[in-house]
Order: sequence, then C-alpha cells, then structure tokens
Amino acid sequence: MKIIIYLNDVDEQQGPFEYVPSSFTSGLNFYRLYYKIHNKGINDETLNKIVPKSAWKSCTGAAGTVIFVDTQRLLHHGTARTEERSTLFFVYTANPPKRPGLCTQYWDDTYPKPELSKQFN
Repeated sequence: MKIIIYLNDVDEQQGPFEYVPSSFTSGLNFYRLYYKIHNKGINDETLNKIVPKSAWKSCTGAAGTVIFVDTQRLLHHGTARTEERSTLFFVYTANPPKRPGLCTQYWDDTYPKPELSKQFN
C-alpha cells in the first residue's frame, strides 16, 4: 500500500501519479502486460498498444491531495515532468508480504539503513 501526498499543486507539468484501472489489466491483457514488464520493461508507447491511453487515470490535484493505492493490484507509474513537484511517499507492507521479492527494500536488511547518529550531528 502506498500513500502519496502532494506538497504542491500537481498537474500534467509536474508529472502526476498515473495508473491503469484493473479492469484493463485482467485476462489476456494481464499476460501481455506482465510478460513485457518482467522481460524488458514497458514504455508508454508499448502500453498504449495494449491499453489505450484514454483508459489511463491521471491523479492531478492541489497541494494536500492524498492518494491511497494498492500498488500490488494496479499497473502504475509517474509521468515525465517538465516542472518540479514535491511529494511524500509512505509505503506499508505486510510482514511477511505475499511477494517478498518486490518488498525487500521496505521490510528487511537488503539495503543499508542510514546511521541516525550521523544524520542529526
């Protein structure tokens, strides 16, 4: 689960969070999408051939907008931005998560943690 908080107004220029509704990523599309994602990655042009861009949802909003999203269930990404944005991201995972390989940076010691004593000196 991710919680995204926009600290300034976010429109298309600031690169809003985007997702494809799950109704477009089930059945045959599921296999077409995830095969491409896991083998080579997927860009907007390739995604548009499978799911029309008109179906994608863009989450624009004023400063203070809060977005709750289950990133395990939705195909999601941020869009390219031409202006800066400030955003807070909070991530929550189960312990243990259903797919631990996707969550290791959040709940185990795979990545080094900053030393608190050095941060506050």
